[in-house]
Amino acid sequence: MNDWNTHLMSVKPTGGGHGSESKRSIGDGSVAASSSPSTASSPCAACKFLRRKCQPDCVFAPYFPPDQPQKFVQVHRVFGASNVTKLLNEVNPYQREDAVNSLAYEADMRLRDPVYGCAGVISVLQHQLRQLQLDLAFAMSELSKCQSAAAAAVGHRSRMSTSRSGRRVHLKVLKRSDRFISFC
Repeated sequence: MNDWNTHLMSVKPTGGGHGSESKRSIGDGSVAASSSPSTASSPCAACKFLRRKCQPDCVFAPYFPPDQPQKFVQVHRVFGASNVTKLLNEVNPYQREDAVNSLAYEADMRLRDPVYGCAGVISVLQHQLRQLQLDLAFAMSELSKCQSAAAAAVGHRSRMSTSRSGRRVHLKVLKRSDRFISFC
């Protein structure tokens, strides 16, 4: 029984005792890291949150880096880790990053607005777009009116600039549509 206690005391986790760390103390005080490449560094945010060992083939590791834990926490709260795992395994590898970014955005919006989520944001943006298109059409219409008023004023000026002998005197008329816009 004494040998078993000595063994337990010599090999223990160094990080809080939850098994989330890949380093272990060795009896002589040194620290040894596990041999897998994924766990030699910090585990991904998903594995850290779920308190499990991050395997080399972890489906979450490329998309939930350890420095962005909130990204996974939000996705997990809305969709659940099991559903995200299933979804990522069904999606083609070249589409996974886009899928994770979409899930993260949807989760963020769903937590901000539980009723509408990102559909509410899309609706607001579409309304703003329609309003800006109407404002642009109105501004272009006003500009067109002012430009035709300016052209009419220039035409009236050139008719007035003919000499008594009937020869036309060429005047250099500067475009002053900005002045006409302010008067329209």
